[in-house]
Amino acid sequence: MGVLNDPIYRPLSITFIEYREGDKLGFILAWFSMLPFIYIVSLCTLIIFRRDVQTIMYFGGFCVSEVCNYALKRFFKQARPERTRDRMGLYEVHGMPSDHAQTFFYFMTYLAIFVILKSQMPGSPHIRSIRNRVLVFTQLIVAVIVAYSRVYLHYHTVAQVVVGAFFGTALGCGWYYFVNYHFMQYASLITDHPLGKYFLIRDYSLIPRLIHFQYENEYAEAKRWRERRANYAKDQNIMLSGRGAVSNSNDNNTNSNQRRQWSEGIMSTDKSIRLYRDDDRQLIQNLVNEYLLAGSNNVLELIRHCPTECFEENLLFDYR
Repeated sequence: MGVLNDPIYRPLSITFIEYREGDKLGFILAWFSMLPFIYIVSLCTLIIFRRDVQTIMYFGGFCVSEVCNYALKRFFKQARPERTRDRMGLYEVHGMPSDHAQTFFYFMTYLAIFVILKSQMPGSPHIRSIRNRVLVFTQLIVAVIVAYSRVYLHYHTVAQVVVGAFFGTALGCGWYYFVNYHFMQYASLITDHPLGKYFLIRDYSLIPRLIHFQYENEYAEAKRWRERRANYAKDQNIMLSGRGAVSNSNDNNTNSNQRRQWSEGIMSTDKSIRLYRDDDRQLIQNLVNEYLLAGSNNVLELIRHCPTECFEENLLFDYR
């Protein structure tokens, strides 16, 4: 009685692929059968790092496909092939239409329409058009292999795979039309919304050469930061030499012109200098005291040239 009442356990079938032992082709096709799952993980990663409205809606179409497939399987109620029924505790009973075929043909169709129309935008080079056609053709071949793997591994019949491919293709066309001819008109409402800005949601749909655009801007930004780092190192050398000059002046009563020249050097340096470190506290206080002797306007000028971090670290707070 205890055995009969034990609960039935099922594996997560989306990642559970079986093939006949020793069958090399079956081993390869089993990996092809995993491609939809790999594609979904890659798409989620892309969404996290790009946060693009078009990519998010691309993933949204996959969610719609899953809901439709769930409903269609319960509408048709067609069983899987005979060999799969022997292991029915491991898989879902219904097999019409094939979820793998529907999912991958949806991905393929949407991407194919997107890259072909994108290559026809003004400013797109001819070589990109050729490259996109090769990409679409490769994607189509992979989709056919994924569908065939489901038949070869006895998870679906040919009819179930064909129907899944049909629904996936139809959904890809319909979803692309909805997203790009209706939804994207309101993309600015999402990107300009406070929540959209908080999550850094972007819209790349109107940029014809996105990779080149990102490369050129990121390269320029990286170059700017390298120059800023070099200026910072130069400013640190000025500060260190200035610290020695001030210390010498206080201890040995040397000529006050040295202190004034060093102070003027600090005033002329780039605003990216960092005076907020703890070991510069005494240096800043000495410099401010020197400017206090010269007049309050000079103190305000010094504070204006100091970065905001000075005040965030409570340095110069009494003089602000």
